Amino acid sequence: APKGDASATVEAFDSRMRSLASKTVAIPAGTTKHLDAGQAFKSKRVAYLVVRPKGEVIAAATYVKGGGISSLALLAAPVTVLGPQVRPLG
Repeated sequence: APKGDASATVEAFDSRMRSLASKTVAIPAGTTKHLDAGQAFKSKRVAYLVVRPKGEVIAAATYVKGGGISSLALLAAPVTVLGPQVRPLG
């Protein structure tokens, strides 16, 4: 949180896009915080996570296995998507 206190809510979903649980992390100004998703969401059904920040947050997803590590910056995704227009026939 580079410019003031912030928070981030992390929500876990299953493969059918159903919400399983969520956790909110408070991030004091000028600090970093982490959430161990494996510890926070113990369900084996977690397929993906959605992060919703409040305030200015710089975020990354990091994966560690054995001696390897991978980190990916998180960026905002579009929140509006156009769908097909459907009308009944007849």
